Amino acid sequence: MRRVFLLFTFLLCTISISAQQDSIPQSTIDLLNSLTQEQKDVLAKGLAEIEQKYRDEQVTTICGVKFGSSKYVTQYMLKSKFGEPLSSSEPLALYYKNVRYGGLSFDNAAFLFQSDGTTEYLHMAMFHALASTKSFAKKLQKAIVDKMKSKYTMMMELKDSFGFPYYACGYSPLWKEENVKEAIEKYHLAIHISITEAPKEVVLLTGAKYWVSVIYGPYNFVKEEF
Repeated sequence: MRRVFLLFTFLLCTISISAQQDSIPQSTIDLLNSLTQEQKDVLAKGLAEIEQKYRDEQVTTICGVKFGSSKYVTQYMLKSKFGEPLSSSEPLALYYKNVRYGGLSFDNAAFLFQSDGTTEYLHMAMFHALASTKSFAKKLQKAIVDKMKSKYTMMMELKDSFGFPYYACGYSPLWKEENVKEAIEKYHLAIHISITEAPKEVVLLTGAKYWVSVIYGPYNFVKEEF
C-alpha cells in the first residue's frame, strides 16, 4: 500500500509536468506496468477521486446564469437579483451598480459577452468593491477569499507585480474532456481575486484609492480560426 501511495504522489506530479509536454514519460508508463491489478485498481480509484474534485470546482454558472448563455437570457435571469442594468452603449455588456452576491456587497458588476455574429455568449463576469485604503482592500479581499474557499479548496495564493496578494482558483466551464491533464494544461485558474489601484477618475469621484476585483473568465466560447 505504501508503494501505491508513493506512486500516486509521483503520478500526480508527473501529470502536472506532462501537461506542458506531449505525452507521459516512458519511465512512468513502465512503472505503471509493473503494478499488480489490485494496486492499479487502488491507483485508478484515487485518480478518479482527484478528477471528481476538479469537476466539483469547475465554474459553470454565475448568479444562477450558465456561462455561454445569451445576453437576453442573462439579463432576464439577473433581473430578479439586480434589477434592470445600467444604460450603456456597449452591445455586448450588462452593467449593474451596488449589488450583493454571495453575501458580500460590491459597488458594481459587469457581465460581458462574445458574439459569433448571430448569438452572444456570456464569457466573463466581474465584481468590484471600492476601498479607501490598502489595509481595507486586503480585508475585503480576505473576506471574499474566505467565502470562496468553502467551494474552491484548491485556492492558489500569489503576488502580483505591485506586491499585492493575488488569488486564483476554479476550472473553466470549457473543460469538457474526461482528462485531468486537459484541466491542468488549459482550464485551471478560472477565477481571479485581485487588488488594483483605482483609476484617477474613480479616486476623484469616490475617494477610493483601490478596488478589489473578482473576475470570472474570460472563457473563449467563440473560436476564430482560419
